[in-house]
Amino acid sequence: MLAQDDEAWHPPPDRLTIGYEGEGKVDASDQGCEKFVRDMVGQFWSKEEIFDGVREVCAARKRHLMAYEALQKSYAGVREQLLYHHKIDAGPAIASFAAMLKSCFEHKIAMSDAGHNIRSDIIPNDDADVCLKIGKELLDAEVEWFTVGFTQSHPAP
Repeated sequence: MLAQDDEAWHPPPDRLTIGYEGEGKVDASDQGCEKFVRDMVGQFWSKEEIFDGVREVCAARKRHLMAYEALQKSYAGVREQLLYHHKIDAGPAIASFAAMLKSCFEHKIAMSDAGHNIRSDIIPNDDADVCLKIGKELLDAEVEWFTVGFTQSHPAP
């Protein structure tokens, strides 16, 4: 049963929006990966190198998408808990979490040389994978706190 709603409380959004370019819209299809690789290096690489490149690009894109969906699943768990805890102001909590993830993306971009050839696609997808996994771990810890350790004396993770 949901807690009694009042005018000060607003439910958290159904889905977490981080606000990075291409969020949730990575083309991990074989055709999309092959088009990228052929456009990038098709005239310079052998058929075998292109095959391997497509496989590497698709793997990075799929890791990114899998991490994004795993993060959304963990967010749904936190959201479910926040629906019962109206004393927690979910708006700022969710906004700061999204900002933290976006900062992680910006940090990883700043720490990268951006790659060469197909690495220019692999690196940002791998960076997104890392940041999204960090976010998922934090959300999972929050759910655990709500379900196992929600007490006055036990601070949130």
